[in-house]
Amino acid sequence: MIKCQITTTRNQRLTINGISKLFFKYNRMYFENKLAIPSFGLLHSKVLLGLFRTKNDKRTGKEVKPKIFITADIEWSEDDLRDVLVHEMVHMAVWQRGGKTRNRHDGMFKDICDELEAKYGIRVRKPIILKKPRRPKLQFLRQCITKLFH
Repeated sequence: MIKCQITTTRNQRLTINGISKLFFKYNRMYFENKLAIPSFGLLHSKVLLGLFRTKNDKRTGKEVKPKIFITADIEWSEDDLRDVLVHEMVHMAVWQRGGKTRNRHDGMFKDICDELEAKYGIRVRKPIILKKPRRPKLQFLRQCITKLFH
């Protein structure tokens, strides 16, 4: 299970450049450099830890311009950040293979996750447990988000 602590201020250490470097590392390690290069963004969310999105081309209607977001409001451990980023990269792999990007924890997603676990021993479909914030004045996040990585 991923255990992250919510920070009281935005995490200054997590940057778009840092996410980009990790993407290239994990693309090489786990996806044989087969993923296209997306753009990256930081989330400031109390619910989502990561997000993969595409935009629709207005002329063709096709999904284009992939983007991966990671929340900056978490004190990340290296393993937790890897798990969330690789989870979003699995969504991108599904998209590149022609799978759905909406409501997308389907068979193709699970197959790729199972393949990563078998080959590399990493699990990216885990329930998430978020610890309470340090300061009691902050609104508490849900302690257990089990459906995010189903």
